[in-house]
Amino acid sequence: MQLLLAVLLYLNILAPDNTYYLSFIDAEEALLAPTIELVEDDPVQMEIVNDIYMPMVQRIIVADDLSGYGD
Repeated sequence: MQLLLAVLLYLNILAPDNTYYLSFIDAEEALLAPTIELVEDDPVQMEIVNDIYMPMVQRIIVADDLSGYGD
């Protein structure tokens, strides 16, 4: 999950110091799967993700969806 969050930060989908619902993260992961894979397969981009964005992951809160949401 940390790597996914770091990549989503790199792609400017997420921003530090915010809370995101798990369903939003899952939806973005599904929507951006090809792009995420390209980033993860590129050593230069992954160096940036690991060096700059991975430390920011601790500043993101991932919340479970609200009970009953979408029922």
